Amino acid sequence: MPQDRPGEPYEQARIFDQKLQLLHRLAHSVKRADTPPNGVFAILGAISQYEQHTGQPQLHMGHLGHMLHRSMPSVTRSVSQLEHEGLVVKSASSKDRRRVYLTLTDKGRETLERACETRFSLFEDIIGRLGEQDTRHMLEVLDHLAEIFEELSEERDQTTRQERNPPTL
Repeated sequence: MPQDRPGEPYEQARIFDQKLQLLHRLAHSVKRADTPPNGVFAILGAISQYEQHTGQPQLHMGHLGHMLHRSMPSVTRSVSQLEHEGLVVKSASSKDRRRVYLTLTDKGRETLERACETRFSLFEDIIGRLGEQDTRHMLEVLDHLAEIFEELSEERDQTTRQERNPPTL
């Protein structure tokens, strides 16, 4: 890690990075062994949320990648593993065989439900220890942080697209 960058902004960035890493490690240390990894939880949760919000039981794989900000190869690998474990079913569109849709199996729904109970129990404990005022403040800061990350992601995506497709003269 470079130590030659002087000044307060760099020091704050270093501390910010350390705190995020610490939270990440601590979150893993208190997680129970019977809960699925975060990636599995995210995929199962996204399929379930899509079904709840749209009333459609099938989620297109490309839409899943977009929802989770993950590349298609990454989504494909993860979904193949979940299919192998019997948590999701893949089905091809009858109109376009290249389009693949995902549906939760009963086992997938049960796995997600158990994971939610475990996760939310942990969050309830944290919220109870923080107190109402600190919890509200933390949620506001996290919302703002998520907005900033989303803006940065969009800016970087736009820069990448511009670099790949420079204007022709």
